[in-house]
Amino acid sequence: STTGTRPTGAKPTAYRTCGPGQLVLSSRFYNVDMSGSYDIYPVTNKGATPCSLRGAPRFAAQNAAGKAVETVSEGFPRGVGRPVNLLPGRSGSFAVWWDNCPDSVPSSEAKTESVTVSWTFAGQKGGIAQHITKFSVGCPDVSFTVSAIEPGVMSHPPWLPAPLAQSPPQGTNYVFGP
Repeated sequence: STTGTRPTGAKPTAYRTCGPGQLVLSSRFYNVDMSGSYDIYPVTNKGATPCSLRGAPRFAAQNAAGKAVETVSEGFPRGVGRPVNLLPGRSGSFAVWWDNCPDSVPSSEAKTESVTVSWTFAGQKGGIAQHITKFSVGCPDVSFTVSAIEPGVMSHPPWLPAPLAQSPPQGTNYVFGP
């Protein structure tokens, strides 16, 4: 059982939007290839009341001075996705694909910097922030594709077939994640 009340109105299945202090974000690193990488990010409601998130979050990375450290071309529609209710202790997840820095960028321009990254969902005033002490910067335009949040923790990004469907006919099973 949970505490709190269900909201009324046009979307009776949705609770109020989750506040950033109510959420914990973790990362499950999955794949790297020559052109890019993808992660799956579980988002858990650590609060005492249910809440909802919807759509794909926006990404930002800032250094200690508050300056954006990279330009991101986001490849997703903001309004896509249905509300995902997160009861206390429950998780949803979204997937992210990003392109590697093109070979045309000299390695001398790439460096690491201490930054704060944040993911902000529709309706949130502030994002879910993470401090990263060694964040690679210097690529002039990183292209992201971010999926909408889904209930539970994804076993694979929504743009890929299920892990068993990726297995070759010899019977090898690919395991995604830790």
